[in-house]
This record gives sequence, C-alpha cells and structure tokens, in this order.
Amino acid sequence: LDHALRIDGSGFGMFTWLKGVVESCENVRVMYETAGTRLIFDPQTKEVYGLVATTADGTEINIKARRGVVMTCGGF
Repeated sequence: LDHALRIDGSGFGMFTWLKGVVESCENVRVMYETAGTRLIFDPQTKEVYGLVATTADGTEINIKARRGVVMTCGGF
C-alpha cells in the first residue's frame, strides 16, 4: 500500500471520521432516515442511474445519481 490511515478506537471512530469527510463535501447531500428500496438501472448494461428511496415520513422519491450511488447500512 502506498498510503495507510490509522484511526484509534472501534468502528465508531472510523464512522465519525468518514462522516466528517462526507459532510464537508460541497456537492454531496446526505439524506439521513432515508431508506433506499431499489436501484434504478438499465437491465441490459447494468448501468445504475439512481435509486428509489423512502423518506422518514413515508414519501417515495427517485434520486438521480450523478457519478455514483453510496448505500450505507445502520449500526451506529
């Protein structure tokens, strides 16, 4: 490896660091309490265009991806 990162503590330490990095990005919108339910993609090419998600109030929304989709699973 050319680079290594050491974060003290458990997985929570890593999560806290990553959360800070993501939240400091200008063009990234973090949507807490929004569950992705399925990807929107081309079945032939498998190219992902976005995803369908449900907000905390139960509203189903379509989210268009610009360069990618990052899905996370709770735990913290």
